[in-house]
Amino acid sequence: KGELTFQKLGALVCQFLAQYLPAPALSFYVVEEKGLRLADGYALNKSKNRDESINFGQGLVGQAALGTEVLVISNVPKGSFQITSSLMISEVSMLYFVPLINNDKVVGVLEIGSFCPLSKAGRKLLASLQEPLGSIIQDQMSRLNSQQQYALIASNEAKLASVNQTLAFENQDKAKRAAELIIANEDLAAQKKAMDEHSLVSVTDIKGTITYANDKFCAISGYSRAELIGKNHRLLNSENQPKDYWRNMFMKVSKGAVWHDEVCNKAKDGHLYWVDTTVVPLYDGANRLSGYTSIRTDITDQKAIISNLAEAKKQAEVANESKTDFLANMSHEIRTPMNGVIGMTNLLLDTELNKEQHSFAKTAKNSAESLLTIINDILDFSKVEAGMLELELIDLDLALLLHELGSSIAFNAHEKGLELLCPANPMPHQIFIADPGRIRQILNNLVSNAIKFTEQGEVAVYCTVSKQTRLRSQLLFEVRDTGIGINAEQQVGLFERFSQADGSTTRKFGGTGLGLAISKQLVELMGGEIGVKSTMDKGASFWFTLDLANATIQQPLKSLANLHDQKLLVVDDNLTNRTLLSQLLTNWQVEHTLVDSGKAALESLKVAAAAGHPYHIAILDMQMPEMDGSQLATKIKNDISLADTQLVMLTSQGQRDDAKKFKAVGFTAYLNKPVDQLALYNVLLQVTGISQDDPRLVTRYTSRELPQFKAQTLVVDDNAINQKVAQGLLKKFGIQAELAANGDEALKAVATRHYDLIFMDCQMPVMDGYEASRRIRDAKSSILDSAVPIIAMTANNMQGDREKCLAAGMSDFISKPVDPNILQQTLLKWLPQAKT
Repeated sequence: KGELTFQKLGALVCQFLAQYLPAPALSFYVVEEKGLRLADGYALNKSKNRDESINFGQGLVGQAALGTEVLVISNVPKGSFQITSSLMISEVSMLYFVPLINNDKVVGVLEIGSFCPLSKAGRKLLASLQEPLGSIIQDQMSRLNSQQQYALIASNEAKLASVNQTLAFENQDKAKRAAELIIANEDLAAQKKAMDEHSLVSVTDIKGTITYANDKFCAISGYSRAELIGKNHRLLNSENQPKDYWRNMFMKVSKGAVWHDEVCNKAKDGHLYWVDTTVVPLYDGANRLSGYTSIRTDITDQKAIISNLAEAKKQAEVANESKTDFLANMSHEIRTPMNGVIGMTNLLLDTELNKEQHSFAKTAKNSAESLLTIINDILDFSKVEAGMLELELIDLDLALLLHELGSSIAFNAHEKGLELLCPANPMPHQIFIADPGRIRQILNNLVSNAIKFTEQGEVAVYCTVSKQTRLRSQLLFEVRDTGIGINAEQQVGLFERFSQADGSTTRKFGGTGLGLAISKQLVELMGGEIGVKSTMDKGASFWFTLDLANATIQQPLKSLANLHDQKLLVVDDNLTNRTLLSQLLTNWQVEHTLVDSGKAALESLKVAAAAGHPYHIAILDMQMPEMDGSQLATKIKNDISLADTQLVMLTSQGQRDDAKKFKAVGFTAYLNKPVDQLALYNVLLQVTGISQDDPRLVTRYTSRELPQFKAQTLVVDDNAINQKVAQGLLKKFGIQAELAANGDEALKAVATRHYDLIFMDCQMPVMDGYEASRRIRDAKSSILDSAVPIIAMTANNMQGDREKCLAAGMSDFISKPVDPNILQQTLLKWLPQAKT
């Protein structure tokens, strides 16, 4: 509705493309006589990036206007193209310049900035817009020319009226006045002819009877001039607008105002055509309204293109919806059998197996988890392509996240004989607002890659606050390894999809090449950057930044000065680990000494004892050359002057039976690497006798003692294998679960028996989990306990699935394959009174 200016057209184009392309910045240029003019844009930092006018051939925009092919610029130099949002100024890495064409002539240029390369579908969409948008621009130029010509005519009419008035009152210089009149009439005729070439022009009297129609009006309407003159203008009425529409138009122009709108008319042969119409009132010599002049521009093609674009938009939305449904179904269908494979393998590993059988089962589990990782990468990348990847912003304890990550991935590092430090520096005591799952996914990708490409040495994860305000913090993460390294040429495309350093690397080490591409998307989604620094054969350092909000409520800072009277000796052959322990002990105000071998440790202990200032505690690494931690401990305890020293073991190869062995040697506690910083502090408190919370020997496996519950539970799942997996997992917690194969069976069960907890699958025949949950929550139903906790245990793991479950009345959400640790946390949350 209303006048379509270039600014409006630019805004419409930018809004349309922003829905279907991962393009945070768009700008729209139109071709004029001397060059190009910026019509409009989206998220542009105009003060730095944009020129309002550009000559042909000047810059990338001017070069794009010289040809008809889409110009693509990759790896845009840093600082050359910035975009502005409400939160920050960011930079794009890809630029696309799309010439807009009409009759093989460039009439405009569309400039698009993107964080990543456009998909094939995105590039196809751009190509399909070149001619339609070019046609719209050309029509707009014609309309503007018509308006300009009409303005000139109106100006000349005013001049002519002035001349006539002068002639009426002045009789002198008649010859000169007559010449001026002739010239004015000639100018008016020339302007009229020019306008007739571009516009449909008609004149009516005050009753709407046509008194004049130009050739173009006749050609478009299909009527001859004789058929039009003397007929009322309603002859062209398509009945596309109500009577009130025309009544309001007449009321406006009859009061002397100019009226403008887009009107649908009907031609003589019955077909409809659209015209951009301006109606101007006419006045006679006595300044009385005598009729109306209508100037129109044919915009039928433009309307058709807009209609086609609307249809294309509708089809794109349908395609996106189909893609969403496909991804959801794929995720569900894949995760369902994977839950059976991984779940049954976990149960098998908890049975009595000989060494060979345990090895086979462990290999099967590792292979299944590797397959699940690949599947998750593919699904995540598909979500990115479909624009469905969103963040879940909740409280984040970064220190806890890094420790849990290190614990979960430590086995892979230690299996290769690598030292894993996660985190490798003292962590800030602060809570942030972020998506812990996605941050963990990024770190897991980077750490897993570091372990994969490192044969000896270490992998260390650092996290520091590089910039902080009252409301936000910028964090810097670094994952350093001592692996094979990456040369400069290989680093260029490392974060592109399906890309690794080279083909031989992919064959040797495996992987889809999607992990780094997904990590880049996630980092940029959280307002950060990602990169790599590396030298061949000297390891690599992958880094990324995140811009996170600070949590409003922070946990109170605990006092960490209770060990200031203690004196500690740290024995570790790994420099990074010694540095980390030294930083921690310094923060805790503990006097300490660092040594790198058993021999140096014995010397330091003896010198201190002889001086009358012995070490109270010695922290020993297990894996050291020449003399390991166990051998060193034996020598310490066999020396009467050193025997009172309390010993703490740090090991990356702890086994279940190590507790008895280490206790027999003389250790008071032992912890598994990577070191949990808070756990180490608590262990030191316990060893010194300051804390008496847990008198037992602290071991790697203390936390694996599963809590037991006395509860009645119901598992609702139509898949027999998943039923067995759920029953087996719950049995480890002392829970005997009953089964139901669908929602209908579940309703019958809960109508006759009380349950403490229900685990509900979502997609089932007869009645799905959503409907069953809604009926259980219905207070008017015959259910014994409509408030019973219902936990979704489902293979649906797309964005929005959790919310859908909660909206149906479920209490919590666990995705398949079921993680035993998450199941344990869920049981502790919903069965606190049932713990035995």
